[in-house]
Order: sequence, then structure tokens, then C-alpha cells
Amino acid sequence: VHGDTEIEENETVIVTLSNIVNTTGATILGTAVGTGTIVNDESAPGSLNLGSYVRTGRFNLPEPTRTALPAGTPVHNLLCQEASAVTYNWDTDTLFITGDGGRSITQVSKTGQLIDTMSLALKAGAPQGVEFYDPEGLTYVGNGQFVLSEERDRQIVKFTYAAGTTLTRANAQTVDLGTFDDNTGTEGLSWDPLTGGFIVLKEKSPIGVFQTMVDWAAGTATNGSPTTVNSTNLFDTTLLGMTDVADVFTFSNLPAMSGTAQEGNMLVLGQEDARIVNVSRTGVISSSLNITADPGDTISSPNMQHEGITMDRAGNIYVVNENGGGDINYPQLWVYSSSSAQNTAPTAVAVNNAVTSLEENSSTASPVKLGDIVVSDDGLGT
Repeated sequence: VHGDTEIEENETVIVTLSNIVNTTGATILGTAVGTGTIVNDESAPGSLNLGSYVRTGRFNLPEPTRTALPAGTPVHNLLCQEASAVTYNWDTDTLFITGDGGRSITQVSKTGQLIDTMSLALKAGAPQGVEFYDPEGLTYVGNGQFVLSEERDRQIVKFTYAAGTTLTRANAQTVDLGTFDDNTGTEGLSWDPLTGGFIVLKEKSPIGVFQTMVDWAAGTATNGSPTTVNSTNLFDTTLLGMTDVADVFTFSNLPAMSGTAQEGNMLVLGQEDARIVNVSRTGVISSSLNITADPGDTISSPNMQHEGITMDRAGNIYVVNENGGGDINYPQLWVYSSSSAQNTAPTAVAVNNAVTSLEENSSTASPVKLGDIVVSDDGLGT
């Protein structure tokens, strides 16, 4: 079968025929089974356009104040609280999430339902009291293995996920990419099958977007070391037009993008701007998507802290945040899918969280926030 236009790899189709009769009513075939392949020959994904994406799902994620821990799980496991990174496992067709509290890696369905969890070890006397300090990035590399990034220590850690166990440093491989950075360091990363390495982000001051190869056995990287202050970027990061970067996903993880014009592109998520861009490795932005709050939300989209992004092989985009439901006890998963609907004009504008009064003689020399402007729209376009 050719001409399939969904973003996905080759698929197998099985057809079973039983009791086939001819025009005279005589049975000419008892039972037969045929196998075919839906070939990955899509042309549409060659230019993924974020302007055609709309939000199709918004789900609360499991966290300890509302979700019971699986039996035997250490009580320090926080499930998806402070969700800071998400990655898609193509072997299980599920999502894996970590939070910057450094307490857990948790597997959920593509609608945010808890499947199982792996605890991260505690460490007495360490910052945060944990062995893995401030995890902010997570990416799947295949065969049940993942790599997480520790923001402040600027380390990346390779490990095998095993539900119901506790991961220690001794059971992982660690590579140092830079000097200590207090809360603006290694914010996100993505496995990059195109090079066999990783695309890694530095959050800000300055923003970094760089590619590196890693020798896990030797504990070294080609673009980063324990004494590196700033790795060499792929492009001038001011071209992103963002005040920070939170996570990255490379299109080379999508088999359907292989050989297309955008195979080397990536999605970069900015938390402070609540925006996603589709950008090349030379800094050319081809499309963008603004993450917007809904009427009735109690906080703005930037304050929801959207910090993790990934895609599945059907082309859906998954974004996780720390406070999407209003506070730290309501981390959320937002899902975006491509739509063929026509872009229409906004239907309403409203003010959320309005300030209804100001003290007499209040200074307006500096901007004074009076509310959040919410535009009701179909979500299409940029």
C-alpha cells in the first residue's frame, strides 16, 4: 500500500479470508491469510507546519496528593509532580516523565494515566537530598534505555528503566558537559539518530542549543566537559527570539521524516514565552505554536511552566507542565495534533484574573498588570 499520509513507520496489515464461494455457490477456498505492508512513503511530513496544530487533549498527571503510589513504592517518590520533561517510548507507545524534584521517572499513557514508576535514590547531605540533582531533561534512546539531564551539575545520565525499583548512580552512566550552573544549566535534551548523539539545551544566560557525541564507557563528550563553560552552539540562539529554552525534540526520531527536507529540524520549547518553534540546525524558524491558557484558568500560560516536549510516531505533540491545573499539585499533559480544518478568526476576547482596583496614587511609571488577556480561537495559525 502506498500513499499513506500519516506520520508513522511501516505498518503490517493482515487479511484473513474464509469460505470463499464462486458464482455457482461452490466453495473454492476454505481459509487463507495474506500479509501486506503499508509503506512509509509519506510526502506530507516533509514540511511539518506547527500552524496546523491544535490542542486535542488536556490531562491531569498523577502526583502524590491525589494519586496512590503503586504497592511497594518508596514514599519519597513524587510521580509526576513538578513535571519538567517528557519522552516518547516507541517500543511501548507510552510516555515517560520526570520532575525536577529528582524523585522519580514515571510511565503514563498518552492520556496521562499512571502505568508504573521507578524511584530515584535519596542521598543524605546532598542538595535536595537526592542522588540526581534537579533533573530537567529526559529522552528515550531505545532498548528500554533513557538519558536524563541534571540541570545544575550539567550532567547527562544513561540508565535502564525498571518499574518498581530505585535507580542509584552506581547503576547508571554519567557524563559531565559543563561547569556548575545554578538553575540555568542543562535544561533539556533529545536523542538524535541523525548523528548518533544528542541535541542539548542550556536554559539561558546565555541560551545554548548544541549537538554532542557521547562516549559512555569513557565518560566523555565531544562538545562539553567538566571545565566547559558554554558548549559550541549549532547557531546564533538569538534567532529563536526566546527569553529561555526548556526542552527540545529532534525530528530525526521520526522514521517518517527520514530523507525529508526537515529531517534535521527540531522542536524547541520556550517556557517563559509559552511557545514552540520548528527550527533548523542553522537557526531558520519555519513555523511556531503559541501555548495558550483557557478562559477560567487561574494562572497565565507562562506561569503554568510548560517545560517538556516530545512527539509520537503519529505526529502528535505532547507537552508537560508543572502547574497547568493551577498549582504544583496539578501538573498536566497537553496534547497537540495536526488539523486540516480551515483557520478562522478569533471569536472572543476576555480578561482573566482581573485587578478591579488600585490604591490611590499608585505609580504607573512601570507597567502595572491588570489581568490576563484570553483570546477564544480555534488554535490554528501562528
